Amino acid sequence: MKDGMEMKTSTSDAILSIAPEQTNAFVKNCIHERSLHNTMIELNQELLHGTTEQRDNARRAIKQLGFCDV
Repeated sequence: MKDGMEMKTSTSDAILSIAPEQTNAFVKNCIHERSLHNTMIELNQELLHGTTEQRDNARRAIKQLGFCDV
């Protein structure tokens, strides 16, 4: 924590920290937990409204999950 505030890891940073060989298991788990929809919403928010770095990371995370970005 910094100055009493909790630092939240972005969804894209969390996904990019997953080893590529573990990505399929992550997606399968998200589907099982019914959380893939919310994960994609968060990534899209980063992609549409984030800083340049956040947008780039979101784009890379979406690609890592096996989805294409337009």
